[in-house]
Amino acid sequence: MASPAGIRDDGSAARDGRTASGAPDRPTPAAVARRPAVAVVITPALREELLGPAGWAELNELADVVADCRDGSELAAHPRRGEAEVLVCSWGSPRLTEELLGRLPRLSTVLPAAGSVRGLAGDTVWERGITVVSAADANNEPVADYVLAQTVLALKDVHRRSRRIVTERALPPLEDVPGIRGRTVGLVSFGSVAQKAARRLHRIGTEVLAWDPYQGDEVFRAEGVTRVARLPELIARSAVLSVHTPPAAPGGWPRGR
Repeated sequence: MASPAGIRDDGSAARDGRTASGAPDRPTPAAVARRPAVAVVITPALREELLGPAGWAELNELADVVADCRDGSELAAHPRRGEAEVLVCSWGSPRLTEELLGRLPRLSTVLPAAGSVRGLAGDTVWERGITVVSAADANNEPVADYVLAQTVLALKDVHRRSRRIVTERALPPLEDVPGIRGRTVGLVSFGSVAQKAARRLHRIGTEVLAWDPYQGDEVFRAEGVTRVARLPELIARSAVLSVHTPPAAPGGWPRGR
């Protein structure tokens, strides 16, 4: 039977974290040891890749996994979804819409094992005060390494030459192989990956230009990158272009840029 408000099961009054005697109201050992209730939305194949058996076992040791789902529809229909306080997810996770969040009344933290959270969290998430942890900054480091590698290959004309080798069955002349130092690389959009790539490109002696109508001038100055006002100018001045524009920018890109 439930106790009246302000009265403990043992009959003592409780106000402001203290018992009737004035002693601090300390949490019970059971409360201290309580594990957070976690819902997991990751496909089995991706879970194996991201966590592996050891990581999955550790997660189950640290948390009470109340729902193990492959996608958002399974989570929305899961009988224990309402218990979830933490959501562990990854690429392909459902967008946290108002409708889905309505089925997750206790959700307070989202832990995506992925990069950007733009496709996952929207205004409803922030309005509810839900904490979302992003691994984008760490995840972008190897992406920037890949950008550097592909840019170096492009500056050395490797991509075109490799196609010629396949089609002509011959090695192209080596006399006109271009160099790297002093060449110009253009970055289309200047977000996190592009900024990290620019730092790497500076180290190999290239001149870096960038176009992004949404970034402030201070971002370009901080990275030592020349800002170009119009996209056609960037294309004309660059030996290699690296495109970092999202597939669909909210509201579209400014006309005439």
